[in-house]
Amino acid sequence: MAKRKLTYAEAMSALEKIADKIKREQIPIEELPDEIKKARELLEYCNSLLRNIESELEFVQGSSEEE
Repeated sequence: MAKRKLTYAEAMSALEKIADKIKREQIPIEELPDEIKKARELLEYCNSLLRNIESELEFVQGSSEEE
């Protein structure tokens, strides 16, 4: 079964939950590396989504300027 892609909002929410747990020291030290890895992956995913949207907007803007 294929994994469902997260929306930007879902990914940001998950990232915020990890950050909050770290701030509150609610993550056992043994699990911290895994949580940081998840946070990094979520951050990269969000950045990728934003870059794709930015590219699409630039394309649309460029297309409308040509008219």
